Amino acid sequence: MEKALGGLIMENLIIVLLVLIGIFLLCRELMCWYWKINEMVTTLKQIDLKLAIIVSEYKIYEDGSVKHRVTAGEKSENSGDTND
Repeated sequence: MEKALGGLIMENLIIVLLVLIGIFLLCRELMCWYWKINEMVTTLKQIDLKLAIIVSEYKIYEDGSVKHRVTAGEKSENSGDTND
């Protein structure tokens, strides 16, 4: 009798935990939607990508100075420039 009762309590405990986890996930998704967190993450990823493109176009020196990188095509067009 005690083993059956212990098994029943374990089954109920597992069901309650699964229901609580489901409620937590549902509430979390609703809060993320309400506060537009998902949209903010997408926007921040786009900003990060654009900044990476901009940074790749410039050379940053240890002293903090920044110079535009000159590609091979630009060197042939601007043969008088001495930018590195």
